[in-house]
Amino acid sequence: KGAFPETAVPDFAPAPVEVALLEEDADAPAAEDGEGEEVLSGFAAEAAWIAGRLRDLYDSRVQVFDKDAEAYRPVRWRDMAVLLRAVRGKAQILLEALQARGIPAYATVDAGYFEEIEVKRMLALLALIDNARQDIPLTAVLHSPIVGMTAQELAEMRAAAPEEDFYTAFARSDNPKAAAFREKLDGWRRLSRRAGVPELLWQLYRDTGYYDYVGAAPGGRLRQANLRMLSDRAADYEKTNLRGLFRFLQFIRRMRDRDTDLAVARTLGENEDVIRVMTVHKSKGLEFPVVVLADTGRRFSARDTQGDLLIHRELGLGPFRVESEGSIAWRYPTLRRQAVAARILRENRAEEMRLLYVAMTRAREKLILTGRVKSLPQLAVKWCRYNDYRPTALPGYAAAAAGSWLDWLGTALARDEAGGQALREIAGVGEPPAIEYDGTRLGTPRWQIRIVPPPAARTAEEETAADDWLERIRALEPLPCPDGEGRLRCLDWRYPWKGDIPAKLTVTEWKRRQIDAMQEAAASEPPTVYLPGLPEEDAFAPPVFLSEPTTQAPGGMAYGTLMHAVLQRLDLSGDCTQADIDAQLDRLAADGVLSAEERAIVRSASLAAFFASPLGQRLRSAPRVWREQPFSLLLPAARLDPDAAPGDEIFLQGVIDVFFEEADGRTVLIDYKTDRHTDPETIRRRYRQQLSLYAEAIRRLTGKMVQEAYLYRLFDGDAIAVPV
Repeated sequence: KGAFPETAVPDFAPAPVEVALLEEDADAPAAEDGEGEEVLSGFAAEAAWIAGRLRDLYDSRVQVFDKDAEAYRPVRWRDMAVLLRAVRGKAQILLEALQARGIPAYATVDAGYFEEIEVKRMLALLALIDNARQDIPLTAVLHSPIVGMTAQELAEMRAAAPEEDFYTAFARSDNPKAAAFREKLDGWRRLSRRAGVPELLWQLYRDTGYYDYVGAAPGGRLRQANLRMLSDRAADYEKTNLRGLFRFLQFIRRMRDRDTDLAVARTLGENEDVIRVMTVHKSKGLEFPVVVLADTGRRFSARDTQGDLLIHRELGLGPFRVESEGSIAWRYPTLRRQAVAARILRENRAEEMRLLYVAMTRAREKLILTGRVKSLPQLAVKWCRYNDYRPTALPGYAAAAAGSWLDWLGTALARDEAGGQALREIAGVGEPPAIEYDGTRLGTPRWQIRIVPPPAARTAEEETAADDWLERIRALEPLPCPDGEGRLRCLDWRYPWKGDIPAKLTVTEWKRRQIDAMQEAAASEPPTVYLPGLPEEDAFAPPVFLSEPTTQAPGGMAYGTLMHAVLQRLDLSGDCTQADIDAQLDRLAADGVLSAEERAIVRSASLAAFFASPLGQRLRSAPRVWREQPFSLLLPAARLDPDAAPGDEIFLQGVIDVFFEEADGRTVLIDYKTDRHTDPETIRRRYRQQLSLYAEAIRRLTGKMVQEAYLYRLFDGDAIAVPV
């Protein structure tokens, strides 16, 4: 409690614990496997609800407390975690549901490698290189981003040769994509005969660009790691006596036939902005602002009490008693077996309760508990059974009778004066007696219960409308458009996040936006190019399309870039007179740093005048000088755009022309400008915020405050002080 400031009110304060009961169809048969454990027939619906709930939290930009910054900020993906009792078979379903909502997520699992889409596609391409007459791998590769053929193109290619196999249709197709892929496929097949599988894989990554493609997708680092892992597995395999593409594919096929899978690559960093999906065991010692404890309705396993012979470290053996009479034999549990089974069951329940406690205490600000239920009215009656029990804690036999975490949670929630009202209404029972603990009345409304009904079946009208849409799509006909107010609502829609500032910006672009916003572009005189030998009134910047590229001097921004490049390379240890600067410029031209045209237009007199000025003398005598120093800053977006949403941040990049530290420790910033004949107050107002950003960057880079900042105009030869 002391970790949060008393003055701030978090968004989760009204109900930090949320319980979502997802109803399932009560008429559907309970799906169980041979060992009596629940299979995953309904977990996909729960995973989809979790993904939607987390998406809503992220989009609503709820505030969470940042312990490092000691302030509230909008929630990020890495602030969330989804915990499961066991991830095997369920983590993949949850990851797919999250990714379908555009949510980056990561799960540490010991299987699922061969089911990753990037691995399946590359294995299909390898199978195609080994034997192209395989319809499924061929179709998969053609329809993938590797080739990019649409379903319509595949159908047209197949229809062109209905009597032939699919490979023949592909070989005869005049589709440009198919023709280009045939040429690549021939080259890869030739390479496979003389190179190993790892070399072939990396050649495929380069030729198809698929490695870079998956890197740009959500979870790109993990997907690229999976592709690297495939190459590493191939290299390990070729260290044996068995080599070649065919044998490697046979090895992979045998692994999959034996249900022997590999774990996906583990490349997650601590600061990766992804949702963690993990087991409760692996969450020990961790904390997250938002935690979802999923699959709480999973039934406890009774496997430890169902063996032919039970063993306990204290009670010893618990056998069956077997009796026979002639050819008939029967067995029944002994008292010792029942005692051993009861002790094992009690210890297992204690372990489950400990895990539930660990899971619920991982949440720092918001805890969401989800579970699937059938026949909610019957469960509500069961959970309300102990509402009249006066002590605070439930009796031990009630805890032992629970079959899942959800049974414990439901029983506790039904006794909550405020949070359990919905359950009591469903069960048709009255309000429980007030429960006090250490003189404090329980029942503070800190629980929120959500009852999510099962997905409703579509009506006959909806089915007909859906079929009509599909028929229109197949016939490439226009889809129906709403009339009247519906059409107007479509036209009036506005993007809700209309901030004019991107997530990443350079200082130069931001300065241009500021000038446009101030409407000074029309009033200010455009930059001109000074051409030696011409009077000032004849200096102009002709259009680029009228210029000869080899003889035209750079103008405007290009000239400013040229002067910055020269100032960066000049040796300040000389006397910096005009003759010295001319000699240095000649050396730069001889070394190829400057072209002959650029050398001709650089005004050495202006540069000499700068170094002869008091500011230039201070620069030359400074013990430490930084020139053309790049920087990156993460700033609140509201600082650059007043319309930005609270909590938004912007990544700002730029390059500082020069700053230096004098012998007395004073830090001085200089920004070169090619503006000319501009009112000093106007230019000071135009660039003041830019220099303020530079000053902040210097403070973060060196830890020193900027005491003086100047704009030096190379054309006018004067320095304008700017307060920062």
